[in-house]
Amino acid sequence: CCMVLAAGPLGMACCSSKVALFAFRALVGTGIGAGLVVVSMYLAEVSPTDLRGRLTLLEDVGLTVGMLLGYFANLLLLGMEDDWRWMLGLGAVVPLAVLSMLFLPLVPESPRWLFAVGKEDSAEETLMAFVGRAEAQRSIAAMRAQQREVEERRQQAAGGKSSGSPQLSDWSSSVGDLRRSAGLRRMLTAGSAVCIGQTACGYLAIAYYSSSMLKDSIGERRAFMATISMGVAKLLVEVVVVLVLEQVGRRPLLLASAAATTAASAWLAFAFMFSLGAMEQALGFLLFMAGFSLGLGPICLVYIAEVFPTEWRGEG
Repeated sequence: CCMVLAAGPLGMACCSSKVALFAFRALVGTGIGAGLVVVSMYLAEVSPTDLRGRLTLLEDVGLTVGMLLGYFANLLLLGMEDDWRWMLGLGAVVPLAVLSMLFLPLVPESPRWLFAVGKEDSAEETLMAFVGRAEAQRSIAAMRAQQREVEERRQQAAGGKSSGSPQLSDWSSSVGDLRRSAGLRRMLTAGSAVCIGQTACGYLAIAYYSSSMLKDSIGERRAFMATISMGVAKLLVEVVVVLVLEQVGRRPLLLASAAATTAASAWLAFAFMFSLGAMEQALGFLLFMAGFSLGLGPICLVYIAEVFPTEWRGEG
């Protein structure tokens, strides 16, 4: 993922045609999607149970900090020759830094993957370093039980013959579970609704195009500054959510976030339809970002990591 996220921005910065620009942007999108999945799963695997929600939530906080730094860098680069190329190319700096950090021994392999390839002792040692001996032993015992259950299902499907390759997850057995279990179908529906809601609320359009929509009325530099204020508001709300997540709960924050983003979207539609002032339009963007960061943004990954049982978490 880091190599893709480093190559994509460098390719966009150097390209000379729209086709190449779109191709490298698609490459960046692939890296972002894969990175979100891998990082959230890794955090869920190595986090202590009582801190899993907050630590998974920090992934989105880190993304917001990165976006905010990007906004500041874009503001400083604005106006120089080929400024857009520099803006795009600087996107490779952080992935290259993370790539170098991944080679350090402080970032071990995923315990679940180690167990899946037969390195049970290494998996337990990695877990012990993060969550302590007692919880590590419970996690390893759960993986063993899951492995036996998957193997038994595969033997039944094969007429009693052993597959010879026990696994932690098996898509065919998972689909069978989904057909038999109404509870799993409800989990899948809830998880899918949260994920779809995160994207369908319009966050990506506002994050990418808010400055373009504002620059005609307030100028390009002030539009960039308005975008920075949106990033600051997003970060502040996420910090508050990290502090109150365990006390308030996931569902109330998700519902509050959905209501806030709906209200902010209605205000933005009203402001642009009736050509209200730039301050009113910028306020709508600010409220949308704050509402999104209340739940739909940061809690989506936490919810997916928690709503599914252990044997379904990877597929979920």
